[in-house]
Amino acid sequence: MTKKISQPRNAKARTCGLISMLVLMAASVTAQTANHPSNQSPSGKDKDRMHEMAKKGGGHFMFRYRPSRARTFANLTELAARSDVIVIGRTLTHHPMLTAGGNMIINDFVVRIQEVFKGKIPNGTSIVVSVPGGAYKFPDGTRAAVIAQGYREPQDRQMYAFFLKRHANSKQYRLISEAQGLFALTSSGVEPADLEGSDPVVVNYRGKSSSDFLNGLHQAVQKPKK
Repeated sequence: MTKKISQPRNAKARTCGLISMLVLMAASVTAQTANHPSNQSPSGKDKDRMHEMAKKGGGHFMFRYRPSRARTFANLTELAARSDVIVIGRTLTHHPMLTAGGNMIINDFVVRIQEVFKGKIPNGTSIVVSVPGGAYKFPDGTRAAVIAQGYREPQDRQMYAFFLKRHANSKQYRLISEAQGLFALTSSGVEPADLEGSDPVVVNYRGKSSSDFLNGLHQAVQKPKK
């Protein structure tokens, strides 16, 4: 008779705990992309989730997620109209931050403004734009990382078009849409951050020249004559 080998209770508990936390994280990321993670406050089970996962994972934890495409706009004109601020800027540096609840990581990018299409921001000044994702080191040496799949995260020292919403009671900004809020302007053409999107704005401008994109943006934000 074959003796059944059972998994130790503590090992089972750790496995179940990790699975439960992963399920909770997947659910929370969907909600956070609609309501930006830096606005989340710590509560109950959600508090310090990233840190707990890193400790349970032997000092390291990596979470992959797909950015939300729940909020997209039909064309550049609508995208511009819904944005509080539209700027062309160069990313200077970034700082990974843990959200207040400890359940998400964001990168705060310092962006030097080159041109303002919408909003009251002087050219040449810098703003901070928060983008979900990044790697964070906790005081005890454990590490966690959040990586967006099918998404080109911004890099330092690059030029981008940003479509932004302003944080309430803050001087920081976030993307109006993860799918349509960020476009790299390169010598070889426009590179939307969303690598897999099939919406008209991403499809129409992917690979187009930066000058064509900027001309289209100028027309999109043009005020009607009175």
